[in-house]
Amino acid sequence: MIGSKVNMLVGIAGPSCSGKTTLEHGLQVKLADEVAFLPFDEMFNGTWEHDGVRVTDLESPDLYRWEEYQQHLQDLQAGHEAVISNPQSRESRQHGLKEIVVEPRPIVVSAGFLVLHSFEINDLFDLKLYMDLPEEEIIRRRSGRAHPIDGGQWDSRQYITEKVIPAHRQSVFPQRGRADHIIDGMDAPEQICQTVVGLIESAKKDFDASKEV
Repeated sequence: MIGSKVNMLVGIAGPSCSGKTTLEHGLQVKLADEVAFLPFDEMFNGTWEHDGVRVTDLESPDLYRWEEYQQHLQDLQAGHEAVISNPQSRESRQHGLKEIVVEPRPIVVSAGFLVLHSFEINDLFDLKLYMDLPEEEIIRRRSGRAHPIDGGQWDSRQYITEKVIPAHRQSVFPQRGRADHIIDGMDAPEQICQTVVGLIESAKKDFDASKEV
């Protein structure tokens, strides 16, 4: 066995509204008990201030707990559970969750807009995917969300054009060059899911073979 790799890690990055969450739901159906999900959004540090300044830009990589995220990935990769204390996604805060336990599975998927941002963490992933989407489509989908975030202030046209798109150009789009495969976010969700399942299954065969070396 090579190192402590027991389970295969799959990282899925991509811009806001590119279909990452929809893809996760599809993978859950297709892969069932073979897959576990480590939610990147829970790694938000939970503060509304940074360096003493009120946060008005939730797109910054500085607002995420990178060391903790890396440790969770390594734990799951080694076959141990990951315990997320103080989860900070919008859904977790709404439900008052204080802890999330992710059980290890043969395939561990983590999706988020900055998942491939860290070069050090990138090395942990056995398969890296990027959900590609044109800027005009990001704006269209984000501004037309059926369930706006926190009353809509983060989905306003001003916030999207002044914060989301500049951050996309600076921190999100560069991850495209770090991915093993580019997924067209304009494709139908079912087609995207089938494509990704095929890539995961192929990578899993190589991963299992490498463990026998």
